[in-house]
Amino acid sequence: MGIEITTGAGRLGGGRAGGITRFLGIPYGAPTSGARRFRLPEPVEPWAGVRDATTFGPTCPQTDMSGGPRRNRHLDPTPEGEDCLVLNVWTPGCDDRRRPVMVWFHGGGLHAGSASERVTDGAALARHGDVVVVGVNHRLGVLGFCHLGPTMGPELASAGMVGMADTVAALRWVRDEIAAFGGDPDTVTIFGQSGGGQKTGLLLAMPSAAGLFHRAVCQSGFMLHAGNRMDPAELADFVLGEVRVAAGDLEHLQSLPVGEIVRAAEVATERFGSMAFCGVVDGEVLPAQPADLIARGASAHVPLLLGTTAHEFRGVGRAPGIDAMGDAGLRAMLGGVIGRADTGAGTDAPIAAYRHAFPDADPGFLFGEIFTDYLTMGVERTADARAAAGGAPVHRYVFAPAPALHSGELPPLFRYRDDGPIADLMGDTWTAFARTGHPQHAGLPDWPAYDRARRSTMYLDRPPAVATDPFREVRDRWAPIASTL
Repeated sequence: MGIEITTGAGRLGGGRAGGITRFLGIPYGAPTSGARRFRLPEPVEPWAGVRDATTFGPTCPQTDMSGGPRRNRHLDPTPEGEDCLVLNVWTPGCDDRRRPVMVWFHGGGLHAGSASERVTDGAALARHGDVVVVGVNHRLGVLGFCHLGPTMGPELASAGMVGMADTVAALRWVRDEIAAFGGDPDTVTIFGQSGGGQKTGLLLAMPSAAGLFHRAVCQSGFMLHAGNRMDPAELADFVLGEVRVAAGDLEHLQSLPVGEIVRAAEVATERFGSMAFCGVVDGEVLPAQPADLIARGASAHVPLLLGTTAHEFRGVGRAPGIDAMGDAGLRAMLGGVIGRADTGAGTDAPIAAYRHAFPDADPGFLFGEIFTDYLTMGVERTADARAAAGGAPVHRYVFAPAPALHSGELPPLFRYRDDGPIADLMGDTWTAFARTGHPQHAGLPDWPAYDRARRSTMYLDRPPAVATDPFREVRDRWAPIASTL
């Protein structure tokens, strides 16, 4: 059934099925190819007539962090395209109900992923919680996070953070347009997992995002420091060398086929690590490190829900390539995700600490333990920083049904092939938080706010239960490894 709606840029034609109306591939910014490549986003260009919004828009051209096929086409069949500033809206009704709005930022580091992946389709969550769900595509990897300013000049001073500037543009679209889709622009929750948690952490710190959201959820992802794994200008110069663009030759850079730039980024990630394009303090989009901005009170009024899965990457030693890795492979793989792949910088301290704790463990086991606890401690230090700054409450969770691996909470949260008790628990918790700023609901025991004395943590399991300071041993192990986070 066709549904039409009017936005500030023109009319949209969506579809309705299963009690949910879908508007897909809605542009929230102007095209970002050609002369707009690497520049800050510009307002969406109006269109005439009714724009079809029944199919997903393009996903940003990207590398794959694992070195395999760029994307799983079964989970996300949409084509890639450079003009990717599009979003999707799933709503129970385009009416005046003013429902809570939940804006989803997908995972994949800052390099990969899409808001059109089947596992995070927003329809079932919107239906379960009577909320409006929005999924955002934006520039990724080299196109969104390449610090070109020092070499290419002031016109590209914020090229290393335009991907995050895109997310702010999307939130401004939500503020201005979401009421027509049945949403409340004054009750907006941002949430994201893994790389989406990193984006959420950055948005908590960014001045340009202030006032555009009212609650935040970081799932297995955090961002306390940007661009601290390497010299971001060195990475950018490497990319420019691969595509043979001279310093300052902006016209040449913007005229290249996008595939050449993405292929150069693939070579760069082989050298610098899969997380190489990880944002930077550019002075405009991000004026200082997120940890410093949070300590000064950025988003202190925004309630925060954050946590991890119980196992994250534990057990990945059974995966091909990791199970048989040696010491050099451990150092290289860790360097790609928490340090620097070409030098291994940032990996010595955690490897030494975990060899001491697990003297008989093989490198594959150590990788799973280190990377899991890296995420756990990053989330804890984010919670500590927010709790220390005062303001709105922080609540911490662990998604615990075994085996609770990285991304394991997404199928029940979005009810993808899962509509059982854990799905109800997750949906009720997230939508309660979106409504009130507190995750408490009838299906949970009393959930105290997080503080540095008790570090109360809700284990989302059957049955759910609260633990006090469950990661003391891990925190002690990571005490001397602060620079890695």
